Amino acid sequence: MTSSHTVPIGQPLPGASLGQATGRFFRGYFHFAGRASRSEFWWAMLAVWIISLVLLMPAMLIAVRLQSWGEPGGAALVTQVEAQQSVTTFFVLLGASVLLSLVCTIPTYAVMWRRLQDANFHGAWILLSFVGLSIIPLVICFFGSNPAGARFGPPPPAAPPAFGVPSEHGYASPAVVRQQRFGTPPQPMQQAPAPGYGSYGGASYGGASYGGTPYGQPQRDPER
Repeated sequence: MTSSHTVPIGQPLPGASLGQATGRFFRGYFHFAGRASRSEFWWAMLAVWIISLVLLMPAMLIAVRLQSWGEPGGAALVTQVEAQQSVTTFFVLLGASVLLSLVCTIPTYAVMWRRLQDANFHGAWILLSFVGLSIIPLVICFFGSNPAGARFGPPPPAAPPAFGVPSEHGYASPAVVRQQRFGTPPQPMQQAPAPGYGSYGGASYGGASYGGTPYGQPQRDPER
């Protein structure tokens, strides 16, 4: 299975799990550009809904209990001390639920913006939720991924050229490929200088290496 960290935020992750979608939901907090797959969006919404339900259910049970305390005979079931503790717990849970809603507001709009663009709709359709038409972008989020949504980016990363990859002029040489990848110009081949006349590892013709004086020089008399 593809890891969510290998796919950057903004590129859709098909078949995302609950944990992957939740992690990408919070990592893409302010990320409105790009796209998000259908599984990314709906698993993240389910995670936020479950967390909110965990906070709201105890608060609702406490509210029901406090309501029974105000009814005739309810004071015998709930003492005043218990009622005060219940009121405190109720407001703590309610405040935590409101805080969670505020924290998740921006990433919710961000992932929905990307989900709309993955369905090939501009993310600005989400603005309909501010005029009481939130059902329209919500229904669009059920649509599958549309290949035309790639126009919203980001473009896939280009693979670097490898050795032996054919170019427009045939197979590129290693020097040309090195220049394309690293910007290093190909170095010209160094050639050894051509040897001059008589330079085959020794002195020139007529030099001292032949045991005599050079040609044209006065000869010495060995008896002198």
